[in-house]
Amino acid sequence: MIQLTRTVFLVTVFLIALGQAAGAEANRNVTLRGGLQNARLQFEQKKTGRVAFVGGSITQMNGYRPMVSDWLRARFPETRFEFINAGISSTDSQTGAFRLGDHVLANGRIDLLFVEFAVNDDQDAQHSRRGCILGMEGIVRQMRLRQPLCELVVTHFVNPPMLKQIQSGEVPPSIEAHEDVLRHYNVSSVYLAREVADRIAAGKLTWAQYGGTHPKPAGNAVAAKLIGELLDRRWAKPLPVGSRNAKVPASNTNAPRSIPTPSGRGLGRGRKPSISNRISLNGSTQSTLPTRFLLKVRSFMFPMALPLPALSRWERVWRNVRVT
Repeated sequence: MIQLTRTVFLVTVFLIALGQAAGAEANRNVTLRGGLQNARLQFEQKKTGRVAFVGGSITQMNGYRPMVSDWLRARFPETRFEFINAGISSTDSQTGAFRLGDHVLANGRIDLLFVEFAVNDDQDAQHSRRGCILGMEGIVRQMRLRQPLCELVVTHFVNPPMLKQIQSGEVPPSIEAHEDVLRHYNVSSVYLAREVADRIAAGKLTWAQYGGTHPKPAGNAVAAKLIGELLDRRWAKPLPVGSRNAKVPASNTNAPRSIPTPSGRGLGRGRKPSISNRISLNGSTQSTLPTRFLLKVRSFMFPMALPLPALSRWERVWRNVRVT
């Protein structure tokens, strides 16, 4: 444990140095969208911050999450941070959308939310494009509607099949679907999966060094470095005098676009949520889920373009579901 803590500390110091030197050339695997200034204003001016991480086991483990937390502490040394670990092994983006209220929003104001679900949407849930869109949009829209000042960053991790797809010139379906949602809602993202492929192609990294689907410290350091680059690109210059919070434009929450599926049918405007009469259980309950909530509900579809009044209905549906 002492050795692991020391490793995390040393890696974090290294990442901060790299982050300060970054900026000469933008990394193609770091996509800055939106402001990210609301979180900075909170951290820098009010000296407090609540940061949440939601995802699967990659988030739950002692990996990139504590490294990013240490990076933020070092970037804002006078700020009192609270970090929320809402990672649960084997959960996907749809499960994340349903448990967001209890595991993240119930903690009060969230200033910055990190999301990680590309791998589990691919290998655990094996979601279709539609399923990936529904889950990611369920998370983003809830945050936009209930906490419009919260900033979001989504990181796309990688497993062996996804890596092979990238090396073949393809975009893994879960990442492609998530990115369509993120572009529409102007959410920043980190394409770690392609960064790993790029480094392997350049002879700067091996899959064994990265650590596999659940990265080793060296692999998590790559993820944390990219996130640091993203934040530094927005936060490099001093805040202008009189800076104030910028709310998300209404068009970014009230008018979701219909994102096409391979069949050409949209999933957007005007569609009403539907719930299957049969609930498919895939996986087992875990102690980290309060009141034994359902881990995977593949037959649930978090509603694309969900009308505002319907959000509370879906929250009630989720809270009434129990594993029997």
